[in-house]
Amino acid sequence: MAGVGWSSLALMLLILVCVSSTVPPHNETGWLYQECGSNRKCPSSANAVCMARQCTCPIGRFFSVSDATCVQSCSDADLLDAFVRYPGAVVTLPTLGIPTYGGTEQDCLDACQLDASCAAVAFEQVGTLTVCRLHTHPAANSYVRYFFGVPTHVHLQRMCA
Repeated sequence: MAGVGWSSLALMLLILVCVSSTVPPHNETGWLYQECGSNRKCPSSANAVCMARQCTCPIGRFFSVSDATCVQSCSDADLLDAFVRYPGAVVTLPTLGIPTYGGTEQDCLDACQLDASCAAVAFEQVGTLTVCRLHTHPAANSYVRYFFGVPTHVHLQRMCA
């Protein structure tokens, strides 16, 4: 390890921590989650929008990690075990199977990762009651209603390779 500075070691440690995470931190995805006040602060070349004061992909588009853009579709084979998080978002989508009750947000993400056709999850927690709904396709591909500002809800959509 001679010749490796503290900053290099810190960067390697950060990469190891981020690889094991299902929701990448802000600094691992470039412009994703960058603070914004309007769409002009987000890269239009990436099809990004400003939602809830953060640059992100519009609900229904996938964040493609290979080119850091928002893409319209992603094959099941290219879905990653990492998610774009939309806190406070309520999205009405057709569900994959029956909602599950109890458990944590991480349990919900784990269930989605085990199902190759799961592209997004809805998780809500009101007091001690939790509900997890798995979705087969993102919002852009179906009739959907969504809105922000519900602190008990979170919509998470898988990233694309």
